[in-house]
Parts: sequence; structure tokens; C-alpha cells
Amino acid sequence: MLDSTAAGRGGMAVIRGPLVGGKTAVLHELGMRSIAAGVRLVRAGCTPAERSLDWGVADQILGRGAAERLTAHRDGDAVEEVCDSLFQMAEANPVLLAIDDVDLADDPSLQAILAMAPQLANTRMMIAVTICPDRPPARLLDVAGTLLRLPGVQLVELPLLPRPAVRRFAAEHLGAETADQIADDLYRFSGGSPLLVRALIEDQEAGAPGLAVGDSFMSAVATCVHGFEPEAVRVAEAVAVLGEHATPDAVGELVGIAPSAAMRSMGMLARAGLLARGRFRHEAGGRAVLGRMTSYGRMDLLRRAAEIVYRRGGPLPAVATHLLEAGWSGEEWAYDVLVDAGRQAFREGDFVAVMKCLRLALASGWGRPGRLDVKVMLAAAEWRVDPAVAARHLPDLLDAARSGALRGSHGAELFRQFLWYGRFADAGELIDRLRPAVADRDADVSLIGMCHVHPALLDRLPRSARGSTGHTIEDARRILHQAEPTDEAMDSIISALMALLLGGVPDVATSCETLLKEPRVTKAPTWKAIISAVQAEAAWRKGDLAGAEAHAREALTILQPSGWGVAIGAPLSTLLHAQTAMGHLDDAKATVDVPMPRETAETAFGIGYELARAHYHLATDQPRIAFAGFQACGQAIQRWGCSLSCVFPWRLGAAQACLQLGWRRRAADLVTAQILDTAPDDLRTYGIALRLLAQLSKPGQRRQLLMESVNALETAQDRYQLALALSDVAGNFQLKGGKHEARAYWVRAQELARECNAKPLMRRLAAEHDHAEAAPLSGAERRVAVLAARGHTNREIAEALYITRSTVEQHLTRIYRKLNIQTRGDLSDLFAAYIAEEATTTAGRTA
Repeated sequence: MLDSTAAGRGGMAVIRGPLVGGKTAVLHELGMRSIAAGVRLVRAGCTPAERSLDWGVADQILGRGAAERLTAHRDGDAVEEVCDSLFQMAEANPVLLAIDDVDLADDPSLQAILAMAPQLANTRMMIAVTICPDRPPARLLDVAGTLLRLPGVQLVELPLLPRPAVRRFAAEHLGAETADQIADDLYRFSGGSPLLVRALIEDQEAGAPGLAVGDSFMSAVATCVHGFEPEAVRVAEAVAVLGEHATPDAVGELVGIAPSAAMRSMGMLARAGLLARGRFRHEAGGRAVLGRMTSYGRMDLLRRAAEIVYRRGGPLPAVATHLLEAGWSGEEWAYDVLVDAGRQAFREGDFVAVMKCLRLALASGWGRPGRLDVKVMLAAAEWRVDPAVAARHLPDLLDAARSGALRGSHGAELFRQFLWYGRFADAGELIDRLRPAVADRDADVSLIGMCHVHPALLDRLPRSARGSTGHTIEDARRILHQAEPTDEAMDSIISALMALLLGGVPDVATSCETLLKEPRVTKAPTWKAIISAVQAEAAWRKGDLAGAEAHAREALTILQPSGWGVAIGAPLSTLLHAQTAMGHLDDAKATVDVPMPRETAETAFGIGYELARAHYHLATDQPRIAFAGFQACGQAIQRWGCSLSCVFPWRLGAAQACLQLGWRRRAADLVTAQILDTAPDDLRTYGIALRLLAQLSKPGQRRQLLMESVNALETAQDRYQLALALSDVAGNFQLKGGKHEARAYWVRAQELARECNAKPLMRRLAAEHDHAEAAPLSGAERRVAVLAARGHTNREIAEALYITRSTVEQHLTRIYRKLNIQTRGDLSDLFAAYIAEEATTTAGRTA
């Protein structure tokens, strides 16, 4: 058509398409091509504001002042002047008259355009105009229909871009590979709208996977929506709020228009690429539209949307979501919806949603008869997300319990939280009220298990329930196999995990890993943290020191120390054990310095932590402090009169401290007592005890005890303790002259120590190997080393050997360098077998 115009056969093109559908871009491109072809370009743009200005478009075309001049003429003369002026312009040079949004033109200018259209065929003028069919008519004249009925007028439809065109556009800007990856989403979210396609391409980051939907897209959506008439904008806002419930009826009611009018506006938005199936193609589009509203307007719209969805029988979560976003619960129906939605969310394990719903419900003055139930449910949800927050409810709930207002299930939840925060007196008072629930030993295993956290509470239970120690191995396996990881089952599941862990079952870590992937666990940080702590302890008991440290840190990250309550002793004890065994003593010192509630000392968690701290003191050459710590553990266990000595074998740690202090008889008594107190199936504790007993036994008995220790620890699958036992076996063979056998056990011990990342043990094994291979110590150095290994001070060594303290220090420096060790503790470990041999020989001679 442009070429024909230059040849004297002009015409008119009507470019029709949805709002922001690329019409203006096509008109601009046509103008650029006309200039390149030597055609004179004359532009004009129409806006709603100019519609009432007579001859406003003509003023743009003919120059400023034309409107005033034309207004002074009669209508017919003014139209004729406009036509003559433009046709005269075309006589000198071909002309393209490009008018954007002609349906918004003022009436006189539009009349002139309509008058020119039939005369274009014999001129060198082309008129190109754009029209939006979705713009509601503001005049009686149907502009599009009138133009298209004129002779010589051609219609150019601009539909939204098809998928292949969207993909080609993306390839031009982002490359073929990226375009292939994002083409489907790019088309789905943009609907083929050129504006939205360009915006999404602008949002892409180089190298980022998938399609990014960002600020450019949201800005484009808002711009597009606000290009419509006000009614369509309000419809878009209603659709954004109602989401999947945005039917024409609901939208019409929310906006205050007829359903047919709502349907028409929704159709316009869909043809612009914004909606699909009555919803925004991407949720970011809805957020963009709501973001342009005033805060008050948005809150009011959300409140009214909630009421509409509620009256229309919409799902509770949808109604509650609108109420939460509006921050409103000002009527009784809203309170009821929020509470019911909170209960449903609790059953589904979405505790954050529970907290939001119930906090808003309780902020209103409604529902007084049932507010206590709501407060208990809120406290339970908050404990599962952040126990530090839930503690604020305990005083009110305790008062309710004392008044008899709490039901049995509420009491169990409150009892758990009292224990968690170390409020043992309150827990004891509450257990008296719950006694009927535990009158039968099998009535509530989880409740009985909770009492073992603070064993003094066992005295408050009926005698028939005190002997229950939780699940058997068979029960625990059945629970983990059959139970769904719901909130109701979580107490039993964690009790089952602990039963399997303490029973030496090897697949506890796998069970924990499976549970931690469950959505219902990941949405409850407290359960997740507890399971991570169990996983850490399982790793420690299998000699996976790095895994134990990582899982314990994860548990302490999921819940900050302030949220752990007295249970913080569990992850901290595992972390401290692992750090000590790996030789990370600076990290271990930091762990020891972590503050914890003083009530922790009155719990089983406190015993475990004190045990780990005593082992840390052993590793840092503080045997007396360590022995006092082990004794404190034993005294607490004996004071409570329960079977925790099986769980926390404190006597074995105390025996190791005694060995460092040279108290061999006392060490032997402790080890023997632990063996007698160890269950037949606790092979880990039994193996560790046998290794220590071998150090205290006669040479002829030592090898058999060590081999039994190795067999037990192999069955228990504790690689770290097994490495220690194998190291002692190697040392025993070395003493007996079995160099070849010693090397075989040394190699295996070294491999296990490396797998466990037990650096102190690795250094000790390396020193023992160097000593066995090269025997680098002189006679004088060896005498000093033996005395130092026995725990003598430099002054005592100097007096015993009749040498100066300076000479002792020089000998020790050379000894440390030759044996590749760092502390006297390493020296004690290295010469333990020699000292034991010498002590046994001396005792035999004395007898």
C-alpha cells in the first residue's frame, strides 16, 4: 500500500488489536519505512483528554493554531479546508498520515478523516490509523465500523503473538539455547502480548536457569491494566484478589457491576494477554495490580472479597487468606472462619498458617467461650515453629489447668512445654491432674517417656507406670514402618527413634534422613530440629564424627539456642563429643561456653552434656576436673534411681580419668561395675568397657579382652571406638614382639581413624608407628617420657632422675618432636600399654 501511494494510488489502513497489543509499534515501524522510501510522515496521537478539544488532532497535523482557525469556520468549510490542506501537501510529496488511537479523536477531526477516506484512491496520500476494539465507545458513532465500510479501506488485525513468534523474539535477544528453555513459560505467562514478552526478556539474568519474573514484568502488567477504562481496572483488581474464585458473578458483586459487564471486562483483559481462564497468567501480575492500589482500598477490597467467598461457600483457607491479608476479624463469622482454618491447618501440619489465623482471631473480641481452646492450639503451633515464642502462653494456661478448664489432650501439650522450659514444679503439679491418663502402663507411652526427661517426675506416676522405659525394639520398628509422620504421631516416632538408637539398631540415621524429607516435618522446625539432633547422635555412635558435628550444628541452626529450652543439652553434647574426638578443641571450647538454662542440669539432657564436657576435659589434660564431672553424672543417676546408667555410661569416662591419674584399682572397679550394669544387647558400651578392662588386666588376659572388644564394636558398627580398640590390639602385639601382626591392626586402625576424621587418634597412631619402626627415643628420653606419661610434673621427674628441670624440658621437646605429638595426653595414650604392663608386673612380684 505504501508503494502504491507513491505511484498515486493512495488508501487507508486500519490497524486493529487489543490494548497494548503492539499497534503503536506497527504504526511506528510503518512510519520509519515511509521515511526510508521518501514518503513524508505526518504523525498524530489521540488521548481521552483531547477527545473534547475540537480540532485537536487537526492541530497536530496542520500545525499549532490550526484548531483556533478551523473553529472559526462553519463545520463544512472547516472539514473542506483540512482535506484540501492535506491533499495539497501530498501533491508535492507522497504523504503518510499516521494517527494512533483514532477512536479517541475529537469529533470534528474524525469527520475530516472520514471525509478524506473515499478520495484517497486518486491521491498520493495514505492514512494509517490504530483502533482498539476493547475500548468502550464514548460516542454514538462506531468509528471502526464506519471506517471499515468505506471503499479502499484495508483492515490489519494484530492478534497476540503465537508461540513460535514468541520463541523467535526470545532467540533474537537471549540466544537460541535460552529461548528453547524458556519459550513455553514465556508464552504462557505473557499470553503473546508483545509488551509482556519484552518485559519478561528484560527480567532475565544471564546464566540463570528458568524464566525469571521480575520488576519489568510487574511494571508492564500494571501499565497495561491502567491503560483500560476505570471499570476494567476495578475488574482487574477484583480478579487479582479473588484468584481462583474470580467468577463473573463474584467479580461483579465485588466491583458493583452486573455479571455481564464483569465478563466483558474480563474478556478484554484476556485478549490483552493478562488473564487466562479468568485468572492472571502469573501471580506476579495480580500483585502488580494490587500494588498500585492505596493501602486502604486494598484492605477494604480484601475484606469484602473474604465475605463474598464466605457467603458463596468457598473453602475456609481461601476466606482466611483474604482476612489475613486484610488484617481484619471484626465480625463473628470472620472469627469462626479463622479458628476453623487454623484447626484445618494444624491437621495438615502448616503451623505458620495456624499461628497467623489464630493470632488474628484472638485479636478480636469474639469467641469468648472457646478462646481457651484457641490459645492452647496457638501455643502448640508456636512451640512447633519457635518454642521461645510459645512460652508467653504458659502462665494463662497454667491458671486454666488449675481451674480445671483444660481438657486431657490440652494437658498433655502443656505438660510437654513445661518440661521443655524446665518448669518442673508446674509439670509435677500437672502430672497429678493427668494421673488417670497413665494409670495403665500401656495407656500413654509417650507421656511416660516425657517423664524420663526429668526423672524425678517418675515418682509422681502410678507405680504400675514407673517401670515403663518406652518402646521395645520391635515396637519401635513397627511404629517407624507403619506410622505416618503426622503431628499426632511425632512423639511416638521420636520415642521409637531413641529406642532404636539406644538399642544399637544401625539404620536410625537412615530413618532420620527419610523423616527430614517429609513436608510435614520440614514445616515444623522444632520436630525437624529434634530429629536432626537424633541423627547427630546416631552419627556419633557410629563413629561418623564429621556427620555428627554437621547434624548437631544443623539442629542448632534450625532452632536457635534460646528456643531449645532444657533440651539444648542433646545437640550440644553430641557436638562436643564430635569436636573433641576430631581434635577441634577451640571449637569445643566455644561449645562449652554456650549458655544453657540452669534447669538443664536437672534433666537427662544435662547428664548427657556433663558427660561430653567431662570427656572434653580429659582431652585437654584436666583429668581431675573430668573425674569430678563423671562423678556428678553418676550421682545424679543414682539420686534419681533410674536406669540412665545404661544410656550414659559415666563409669567408663570416670575410669579413663582414673587411669590418667594413676588410680588403677578405682578404674578397675568402675569398669567392672559398668560391665555388670550393661544390657546384653548394648554391644557398643560393652566393647568400650572391655577395651578399658584390657588396659587394667594382666598381660595374659589382655589380648582376649581386646579381641572381644573388637568383635563387639564391629557388630555395633562404631568405627571410632573400633579404631581405638584396634590401636590397643596393635600395641599389645608390639609389646609381645609380634611386629607383623601389630602392623596389620595398626593399618586398619589408621584407615578407620582417617574415615572418622579423628585427628588426635591419627596422630597417636602415627607416633606409635614411628616409635615401633624406628624406636627413636634414647634411654634418658624414654625414662622421662614414661614418668611424664604417668602424670608426674617436670619438677617431680627432675627429682626422680637427679637431673635439672631444664634438662627435663629439653628431653620433652625432643620427645614431642620425634613422636609427632603435642600434649602430655598424647604421651599418656602412647605409653598406656607400657605403663599397664609395668604395673601388672610389679603387682605380680609384690604378691
